[in-house]
Amino acid sequence: KNKNSVNTSKNNYYKNYSQAKKVSNQEIKKAELMFENYLPKLLKSKGENASIYNQKTFSGDFTGDGYDDIIIWFVYGYGGTAIGGIEAAFYKVSRHNKVEVVAGFAPNYRFSIENIEKGIVYATKILYDKDDGQCCPSIKIPIKLLYSDNEIKVNE
Repeated sequence: KNKNSVNTSKNNYYKNYSQAKKVSNQEIKKAELMFENYLPKLLKSKGENASIYNQKTFSGDFTGDGYDDIIIWFVYGYGGTAIGGIEAAFYKVSRHNKVEVVAGFAPNYRFSIENIEKGIVYATKILYDKDDGQCCPSIKIPIKLLYSDNEIKVNE
């Protein structure tokens, strides 16, 4: 095999990410409205008095199809300052402004999303050390969230 040959399939795969069509405000609003409409059912599934404490929207191509996608990261709880959990909803954006939910991520630990780059969602897993107060977990582990077949897989 020629050592100067280039694996074009891999190069084309990464080319999609670097030239992804940016998500529009209309598509972001569509995903946020879908999330808002699903919210009552979601909160009911979490238990009595559950509410959203914080919510952030991220965009970037996590599917590799050449279109930026949308992730809505959110924190819920039951009143006061105690956090019930942190989750994320993944929305695929495709041609003609089509937005659809394709996956959810609900681990049994806290996490934050840093950015989305070349099909990888860079995030931080946040855990408690034995001496940490309830408010302040101190262990931070970089993780990668990978989307495949309507599932989110964690790579540490």
